[in-house]
Amino acid sequence: MILHKLLLTIFLLTTIVITFLVSLPILIIAYPFLEQKKFARLNEHLGSISFKAMSVLGFWSIKITDLRKEKDYDKQYVLVANHGSYVDTLVMWQLPFYKKFIMAEKFTKIPIFGKICKACGHIFVDRFNPNTTVDAVDKAYNTIQDGSCIVIFPEGMRSEDPYKLLPFKTGSFRLAQKAEIPILPITIKGTGEALPVGGLCGLANIEIVIGEPIEVSPDHTDIKTHPVIQQVRSFILQNLEHRINDSKN
Repeated sequence: MILHKLLLTIFLLTTIVITFLVSLPILIIAYPFLEQKKFARLNEHLGSISFKAMSVLGFWSIKITDLRKEKDYDKQYVLVANHGSYVDTLVMWQLPFYKKFIMAEKFTKIPIFGKICKACGHIFVDRFNPNTTVDAVDKAYNTIQDGSCIVIFPEGMRSEDPYKLLPFKTGSFRLAQKAEIPILPITIKGTGEALPVGGLCGLANIEIVIGEPIEVSPDHTDIKTHPVIQQVRSFILQNLEHRINDSKN
């Protein structure tokens, strides 16, 4: 059991390194000629190679369940999802929204990778500094004026138990209220088994469940007590009740 998880982890890391080495010259060449939107999508396609390799070989599978009545991927949302694994970002890349991410500031310290993320329009925040959180909302508001969606994991960090939620930070809800665009609640299941916090890769079925958009009423001034926060939590938790992968590994 441990051996095959170790081999899976080595395989994933190897594909990530190869993907990076192959993608880097392509991105460098393409950067001067592509607008930010197309550059970000190119980066997503290239960055998904490692995820697709795991899927093609049958180590991971992915299912997207879209519960929206109107399945419009060109509409603008604040995409709010739970966070139980580094794989969550790779999974969110599979959704065909034009999107940018609010990311932990520590990723700016990774050579080249941080610059690529900035070129894609992603916003960085230090979760331990409340001032940068406020600034991140303003920066996100400015950067989504091009019509892009923004992806936020409101827990602020990965949950060690992927079927439980940490307390939500309010930045995503402040942004939705300020920009007057709806929240799109998203549940991610299975990534905690694919790559758990502090653990090794495992075989996993992964599912993304997309809920109906939720409007954030502007007349509720205290965002910390806004009912939309509980609505989003309830949607995510309700879907997390239906576990997957219990017999996968």
